[in-house]
Amino acid sequence: AAEVQLTAGEAQDILLEFVRHGTSTDNVNLINGTLAPGAHLTGDPYPAAYNGQLQAEQVGQQLYDQYGSTGVDGIFASGLVRTQETAAPFADLMGMNVTNLSGLNEISAGIWEGIQASTGDEFKNMAFMYLAAPIAWTYGLYWVPLLGSSDYNGMAFEDRFSGAVQQIYDTSINADDPNYQDVAFSHGAAIMAWVQMN
Repeated sequence: AAEVQLTAGEAQDILLEFVRHGTSTDNVNLINGTLAPGAHLTGDPYPAAYNGQLQAEQVGQQLYDQYGSTGVDGIFASGLVRTQETAAPFADLMGMNVTNLSGLNEISAGIWEGIQASTGDEFKNMAFMYLAAPIAWTYGLYWVPLLGSSDYNGMAFEDRFSGAVQQIYDTSINADDPNYQDVAFSHGAAIMAWVQMN
């Protein structure tokens, strides 16, 4: 979700752009992997639609075209390898380091962790079961549990991810010459759930 505006009452607003990681080896092998360090991005011989390294280079260039002239206060990634590898090309173009924040990690899959599907349809069914609780959270049902997960309910996830967003906000506000713009590389379910919950 690009250009989500964060507000804090009378405080300074910042612009935080979330970017999902590129295609990982877990993605192409239909594995539900949410725990660190996680899978690497795919590379050759995968075609562009499934080549995570190429996707990272492309999104890095797009972000540089967007922010290269104005700058960003920080570039952040979750504690998983695939987000760090996705963030690297943009950070290189900007001449900046990536700050790793485990609070940006994917929603822990709990009992669905590490399961490999044999077909795309089977994977979609498993993903729906994994995401049933996070979908409920977006409707305000924070108490719905995600069995076996460290994000055991919506409040646990909300606290973790919001803590990372607060760190990003504080980075911008306390920068020497702030641009009030930041880019965070995270994960599909975590980004969608947090944005809709907030």
